[in-house]
Amino acid sequence: MQLLFASPWLWISLLCMLADWLATGFRWKAVRNVTKPAALILLIVWFSTVSGWRGPTVWFGLGLVFSLLGDIFLLQPERGFIFGLAAFLAGHLCYILGFNTRPVQLNSLFFLPLAGTALAGILVGRYILRGLKRGKTHSRMKTPLLMYMLVIGMMVISALACFFRPTWPWAAAALSSLGAISFMTSDSILASDRFVRQRWWAGVTIMVTYHLGQVMIISGALLALSESAG
Repeated sequence: MQLLFASPWLWISLLCMLADWLATGFRWKAVRNVTKPAALILLIVWFSTVSGWRGPTVWFGLGLVFSLLGDIFLLQPERGFIFGLAAFLAGHLCYILGFNTRPVQLNSLFFLPLAGTALAGILVGRYILRGLKRGKTHSRMKTPLLMYMLVIGMMVISALACFFRPTWPWAAAALSSLGAISFMTSDSILASDRFVRQRWWAGVTIMVTYHLGQVMIISGALLALSESAG
């Protein structure tokens, strides 16, 4: 764990994320065109130096690459939204595959995170879909958004299931689970801000929860999988 967090690339990436949060808050569009993709590029560099893209960690590396593509597409939110949605959808699928390379030992407690995620997904989904009904322009997004919400829900469940994977240390499962929930929170706020009602605090909150979600997902995966990936 010490070697994982001692890498300077992680801290450089976090500094770039902080710069992106400031650029988002102050609406420095020109700065964001640099800081937004740079934060993920630096996170990929950190991931690569620590993991070497070995074994099941490859899925998490691919998830970061698709997330980077999604970030680039969303720099043009009107023209690039659907492409960004597809890129992040692919990234979540990669994370799902990465989490599920290790078996789960099922017991009755496993159904608690399953039920909690399903309930959260239903409540958020109903709220977003009500917003879509208010405008014909947005109504065509219903099917893509439903698909996306289903996949990100599966990603969160896969992360929470790491508590029930014997080869995943508790700390690694906690990190990845918190990261997946943070990522889902970011996407929920983004959908609400775009399709229901805009809020002044949404932009910065979306990026903070997104970036921290990515860092925690990858940190947990590296803690659990790097030693056994070779």
